[in-house]
Amino acid sequence: MPDSPAVSDSALTGACLCEGVRFELTAPPLTAGYCHCTRCQRRTGTASSAQARIDGRTLRLLQGEGLLKMWRHPEGGHEKLFCSECGAHLFSRDAEDHTQMSVRLGAFDGDPGIRPSWRSFVAYAAPWEPIPDDGLERYDEAKPRPAACIDALLSADASLLDLVEAVRALPYGRPSDRTVEGMLREQRGTCSTKHLFLARVLAERFPETEPLIVHRVYTLDRARAHELFGAGVAEVIPEDGLVDVHRYITARLHGRRVEIDTTFPGTAWDGCSALPLACGPGEDYPAGENPDAEKRALQEQHCDPAIREPFIAALASADADDGG
Repeated sequence: MPDSPAVSDSALTGACLCEGVRFELTAPPLTAGYCHCTRCQRRTGTASSAQARIDGRTLRLLQGEGLLKMWRHPEGGHEKLFCSECGAHLFSRDAEDHTQMSVRLGAFDGDPGIRPSWRSFVAYAAPWEPIPDDGLERYDEAKPRPAACIDALLSADASLLDLVEAVRALPYGRPSDRTVEGMLREQRGTCSTKHLFLARVLAERFPETEPLIVHRVYTLDRARAHELFGAGVAEVIPEDGLVDVHRYITARLHGRRVEIDTTFPGTAWDGCSALPLACGPGEDYPAGENPDAEKRALQEQHCDPAIREPFIAALASADADDGG
């Protein structure tokens, strides 16, 4: 991580307590959460550590490379990186795969634009500070990272069931490059990138499914938003609702055509039934040869960006894991 003094206009920046170490992210964090493991308790002196998971390739050290030190527990685990001058903890990373990193939320200069959506290692939570009933996902051990999902997405041996579940498991969020390649690189996607990828792969590996991309223009009201995505998303919906364009696919399974929506995770799929759509009722438009251009045209015709963009941002923050 060599020093790189120039700061990008759109980058998130941060620093240690003495500001001897400064850094930036060239792409937004992937997801965020709290870790309640005993190591984090001892490292921070608190009941949990709030951190944002990132692609380590998006981290640029602006100054202080000589101050940044690393420690790893003798029994293994992630490397902990901290400032040797002030002791501030900044990052953690997988010792074998430095693309798997986390940034302590308190290290950012301002709002990182993401909110914790899960709690890990809750089986080891401090008895003196009960975990609040905040509705966040809970994991007794570590929250699974999406690397295994990427392996399933790219494996020529993955079954149809494994492929669909792997796409569903990818965190919701817009890649900085809104393409399938950006989704795979940053390990997050929206209804657009997830279903474009899935349609391509099904056509290649499972041609008998005859996948078709469909765009639905629909109106979402607050009650339906609360039902689908929770109170945080419902709060940004205007009183008279919003119009959005949602992408999903249909596929032929066991002799019948079913709807498949992989935008968010949910109850395990059985490999033959429809997967419920993450949107309300509306008018469907089967896609042609250029699905992205067709979806943009529908958005320009039906959607108000000033209303739609806060909705997409709220979905990513809620990580309903996190339709747009």
